[in-house]
Amino acid sequence: MTIQEHAERTESLLGHRAEEIHRWIDRYFDAEGFADFLRHGQQPGYNPYSHRKHRHCREALEEAREEFAGVYPVDVIDAVFERHIRDDYDGYFPYREDFENGTFQEKYHEADSRKLGSEDLAEYFRGKHYEKAAAAARRRGSRFLWRFLLPVITALVLLVGSLYMVIVPISRENMLNLKKETIRELTAVAVGALEYYEGRSDEGLMSEKDAQFQASEEIRRMRYGSENKEYYWIIDSRAVMVMHPYQPELEGQDLSDYRDKEDTDGVYLFREAARLALEDGEGYIEYWWQHWDDPGAKALKISYVRHFPEWDWIVGTGVYIQDVEKQLNKLIIRLDEMFGGIALVSILLLVWVLAGALRVERRRDAAEGGLKESKERYRALAEASTEGYMLIAGGSVLFVNPALCRLLGRSEESLLTSGPLELIDDSMEEGHPARKALAALNRGEAPSGSWTVTALKPDGSPQELQMGISRIFLPGSNGHVISFRRPITAGERIGIPELPGISTEFSGDSPAGDIAETISLSPNRIKVLVSARALGERLTHLMNSGSPPAVLRQAVAEVYDACLSRFADLALEGLNPGIPLSENDLAIISLGSNARREMTPFSDQDGALIFADREGVTADEMRKQCLILAAEVSSGLEKAGFPRCDGGVMPMNPRWCLSKNEWQQRIAEWSEHTTPQALLELNVALDRRYAWGNSTLSESLNKSLSKIGKTSPGLVRMFQSNAMTYRPPSLKKSGGMIDIKEALKPLEIQLRLLTLMHGFRAAGTLERINALHTAGVLSDSSAADLALAFDTFWNMRFRKQLGGHRQPVRTDDGIRLANLSELEKSILAACLETVDAFIKRRALEEERK
Repeated sequence: MTIQEHAERTESLLGHRAEEIHRWIDRYFDAEGFADFLRHGQQPGYNPYSHRKHRHCREALEEAREEFAGVYPVDVIDAVFERHIRDDYDGYFPYREDFENGTFQEKYHEADSRKLGSEDLAEYFRGKHYEKAAAAARRRGSRFLWRFLLPVITALVLLVGSLYMVIVPISRENMLNLKKETIRELTAVAVGALEYYEGRSDEGLMSEKDAQFQASEEIRRMRYGSENKEYYWIIDSRAVMVMHPYQPELEGQDLSDYRDKEDTDGVYLFREAARLALEDGEGYIEYWWQHWDDPGAKALKISYVRHFPEWDWIVGTGVYIQDVEKQLNKLIIRLDEMFGGIALVSILLLVWVLAGALRVERRRDAAEGGLKESKERYRALAEASTEGYMLIAGGSVLFVNPALCRLLGRSEESLLTSGPLELIDDSMEEGHPARKALAALNRGEAPSGSWTVTALKPDGSPQELQMGISRIFLPGSNGHVISFRRPITAGERIGIPELPGISTEFSGDSPAGDIAETISLSPNRIKVLVSARALGERLTHLMNSGSPPAVLRQAVAEVYDACLSRFADLALEGLNPGIPLSENDLAIISLGSNARREMTPFSDQDGALIFADREGVTADEMRKQCLILAAEVSSGLEKAGFPRCDGGVMPMNPRWCLSKNEWQQRIAEWSEHTTPQALLELNVALDRRYAWGNSTLSESLNKSLSKIGKTSPGLVRMFQSNAMTYRPPSLKKSGGMIDIKEALKPLEIQLRLLTLMHGFRAAGTLERINALHTAGVLSDSSAADLALAFDTFWNMRFRKQLGGHRQPVRTDDGIRLANLSELEKSILAACLETVDAFIKRRALEEERK
């Protein structure tokens, strides 16, 4: 449907055309929105269709309300928005994840095509073959031949025609323009000589007559060009020749009536040159003239003339157009050679393609048989899976695999005729999320997710299973795949990483890259905030789908970095007049958990700012402008959900907003004065990462901080002494509650200390474990154990904030032991003991030194 069709439909159904809303939803694809595409289309990796997942989904409704607030009532916005989306997607109202899970294709007013019905789909997934008519007779001969020849010949003719009709004329014009620009600049050199001698005359160093004579003689000797034969000539405003190096017999003659016999246009050359120079001060003329020093040869020439009003002289010089034609002929010869080769290669390729097409025609029957075989193999994969699958579309069960029959102890026929709700124990409470999701299947709106359910076997005995729902999209049908499997272990639920490898970052696609991209393209702060709200649901979805902690941390970091960068860009654009600032003048550096990329959705916005030392501008003046920008960034991050640092470690704090020289002095103070305050600030600064601005300024700070471990032994000893005071909590002394953040802190501090001592730049905890392991500081077993403990703590921390909620919940990091299984308690205790043993071993190693 077009926008007009959408508007007419909502007008008939709802009484509102609301074209603005329809155009907003589809603006990148409407002709009026093409300017938006041109503005953004040059950006690397830009995909104009990717915005569909942001506009054609339920989550975009809130943005539509903000966009049209005060223009339409909320109920009208909601009704028009939903009607538009459902009309585009065959009555379905998609979620954003439908566009992100790889199974849902974004569409735009596609023409209807034949769609398989539920019966057809059921036959497909059950492996039944369609009855096929006899293969149509193969068409060969001239019709088959021209089907391949005509497009190739047409393409070659158009290509060659466009080159000779467009490129060659444009090349000639460009060459001629280049010649014109050259002679204009060369004439300026001659005028400069006139100005020199005219100045000497004005100063009384010579008479005006001597000055004019010296100037004309100097210009008479001036030559340029490949053969040094190009020259200048001078006339006055009456068209009297003052100087001509190749035809001195013309000097002193009135040439106002001079016209070359071969000039069929009847242009009086010198009269026209004088008129042009007097009226416009300068200009170009074309005429026929003697070819250099050969009196018998004439050639077409273009000259530039310029008036020298002090002496009423007109200086001119020109180039022969035949030089341009020679260069153009060389270009045409090269094009002829190139296209001759292309034509030959094209003919050979065409012969090869035709031979291949004939082979394809002969094997078409075999390909159709292979398609059936491929379908059977796909079906065999589903049947061989160890997980049970049930495919539902249009409210009907279309397919179940043998694994589900074995798991539930039921026949295929009974599962095909019963709904999924009938498989669930009635004792499960009515409000259970899994029961609600299954009840929504008939409406085609069940959310994706995973739940633990109690299923009934034929004999009525219950069994606990892990049930998952995923939305899929079949031709003309919105369906769901329900998977059933036996529950995973408690160790898997808390995210124990595989050994012996240590994962430091998400290895798949970016978990929140689409959100970050939308933020980076947002035109204002409101759009940034609206886009950033999607992080909460994305984290919940990742958590529920079993993503490891590294993926969740990366998702938070991607959105935080995108928000910071975009807020900084917008703040820089709207900075009040004063000392001009550019992105090269400063850098924002992330500190603490931001730098380690170990943030929760509610982590503080720790950071610092470094700005360049600019000549003629004091550090305080620069700082004033930088603090204004930093305050704007901090305010935006706070509204996006990242609170300000209680300790004031932020770029908007003058203590953490310093020039390059001031930072060097601050680092020197930390090294020389081993005070508790210096230790505290150093502890924060050691976790650092470039976030925005001039990376060179950030790198200068990195180099200085990396040397502290070797240049300041006193500070390192104090750091060691302080680090040994941090120990992980004990389950026995916990009183039934463990603060998971306090369990992480001793490990982070010890690894930060070791990184400082060895001069490594790694900022993240897992990155530091890997760096220390690679350097031989940590053994294989120690590195694996510490990585295991780190991921276990983080998984529990995320579960506290994300588990069982649609949006993250701001809460403390306390974990009630009563809510953990015995196995989970044992694993947590083992991880705490691993960290404690590591700290004790470190203390013993330092005592032996």
